[in-house]
Amino acid sequence: MSANKNPNIRDGQGLVEYALAIAVVAVVALVAVGLIGWAANRLFGIAGGAFGAKKNDTNTGVMFYAYFETNQLPQCGYVPPPYANPGVTQLYTKIHVSPNIPISEVTISTDYGFIAQDTVNLDHGDEWNMQPVLATGSDDTLCPHSIVMQTSPQYGGITAVYPVLVKDW
Repeated sequence: MSANKNPNIRDGQGLVEYALAIAVVAVVALVAVGLIGWAANRLFGIAGGAFGAKKNDTNTGVMFYAYFETNQLPQCGYVPPPYANPGVTQLYTKIHVSPNIPISEVTISTDYGFIAQDTVNLDHGDEWNMQPVLATGSDDTLCPHSIVMQTSPQYGGITAVYPVLVKDW
């Protein structure tokens, strides 16, 4: 004897399943757009800095701020002995980061890649020195053309851009 099926009952997904699927797709899309936007901001900053553009908001009267020191602009070049022994090619800049922003939430990158956090050291107050060694000896071809500093979105999503002066010390 065969089971009597009601022809009015349909198999398949209901409204709840469709709503959950749409919600998951929406969340994934928002995360992807946020990440792509942050990366695009970095890429436009690097390109702009290579052409000499500067974006540096020095307003320290707000809760979150991050900017490059205007008296010591980013520079890259050969540092001879006795300042460095042996002489090295080095990128140097000073940055100011609000005490409300952990330095781990700050990303610094150049047209050659990201700068390692262990090359950023607290000088005093809100001032940080960044001094990655790029090579032993003189090799200015390793010097970047621009530098971009970004804070994570929960700390204002700040982007600062500056060209790098390629000049030996």
